[in-house]
Amino acid sequence: MVRNMVGTVLAVCTGKIDEETFMSFVHQPLDEDASDRVYARDDNPSKPAPPEGLTLECVFFEEDDDF
Repeated sequence: MVRNMVGTVLAVCTGKIDEETFMSFVHQPLDEDASDRVYARDDNPSKPAPPEGLTLECVFFEEDDDF
């Protein structure tokens, strides 16, 4: 998923995808069976970013007293 997101952001930066289309990708429902889903992976013309160099360096969590 991260590789797809990075690849799509790079496509926006290079002008292959306009920013409005990217925002509509990001703001669609997460439920796979959602009836109002507009886009699927096949609708995204960008390629995933290569796996080399993508590193998770830090994760921040909000403090949660219930956890």
